[in-house]
Amino acid sequence: MKKIVLLMTTALLLLIIGCSGEKTTAPAVADSSPDLVTKDLQVVLDQNRPEEFTNPQASPDFHMGVVWFETRFDVFVATFIWGHFAKATDSTATPTDWSGKLNFGAVGGLKVRSAICFEKGQDSLLPSPDSSTIAWASTTFRDFDGFNVVILAKRGIVYLVEPRLAFSTAPFSLEIPLSGLVRYNALYKVDDHNGVAIFARQVPRPQCPHGGILGVWHRDSTAQNGPFEGYWLPAGMMPMPPLPVNMPKVYGKFFTTEENKQLFVGKYTDTTGAEVGELFGTWVYDDPTMCMMCGAGHALFKGRFTINGQGEVGDVMGEIGIPPGGFTTPKMNMPIRGAWRMDCSGDRPNDEARAIN
Repeated sequence: MKKIVLLMTTALLLLIIGCSGEKTTAPAVADSSPDLVTKDLQVVLDQNRPEEFTNPQASPDFHMGVVWFETRFDVFVATFIWGHFAKATDSTATPTDWSGKLNFGAVGGLKVRSAICFEKGQDSLLPSPDSSTIAWASTTFRDFDGFNVVILAKRGIVYLVEPRLAFSTAPFSLEIPLSGLVRYNALYKVDDHNGVAIFARQVPRPQCPHGGILGVWHRDSTAQNGPFEGYWLPAGMMPMPPLPVNMPKVYGKFFTTEENKQLFVGKYTDTTGAEVGELFGTWVYDDPTMCMMCGAGHALFKGRFTINGQGEVGDVMGEIGIPPGGFTTPKMNMPIRGAWRMDCSGDRPNDEARAIN
């Protein structure tokens, strides 16, 4: 992603004041009045906003966490910076209490990614009643504080009134409509000494996450039961021997119950081998040449998969064996070819909003 260029209508030129006025001082200027000196907003934000906010794809872990898994939500990132934006030599500056709340009116949640210049014993995040609110205590003098936050808004919800993101402090309050979070950047003058800078962007999702499943079903003598194993592949990946050892795995079993129900259950992992979620569903022989005892045939499977702690998140489907007219199917070891695809429509009945972990 190209680096975002912030467009400002005025020339925003100033030196960055660090987290503490004692650490960094502004250069001498001819005008020593305490009028607010506008900062170069892009420099301020670039110094304090994570690179992943402007280029999520460059940070795989971040992009995986907020986009890959959270397909039922629109994802936004925002940076709020408040405090002393006047000249460091301003002798009339006084401490300012910025304690306040950030509240999100849409179905979804907020999660602070990182605090900016919070001083131990003075500034802190406070307990909040739910995931839609962030509360904090903050006091600035000749410095500024802030935080970077991830915002999730569940898709497919119809509101009578557009939800808003409300920033509330004693010196300054502002409400941003949900649609405004797609692209927002502004610097607000609060008084002759203080200001608030806000940046927000929507994190793009190029396509609904999906991928492939390759493996083998090791059938028993009844051709109705047996374990399977294979690989849980990202989109476009077709492994060739020798296979890398750190590929995501999938494993489980196809089986037939006493009630003659044909089911499968399994689990899949990430590249480290850690379990990510489960898969389950049904399967059926669809080949008229199927032979229960000799092990010939072709089958289809279909089901759902989960992410641990999030419930069902997508579909799995595919085939087992070789279709009629193809190569001879091994009697006991049948190849598996399938696909997985995450829900992206946001209309699943069990897609209730969850707090962000």
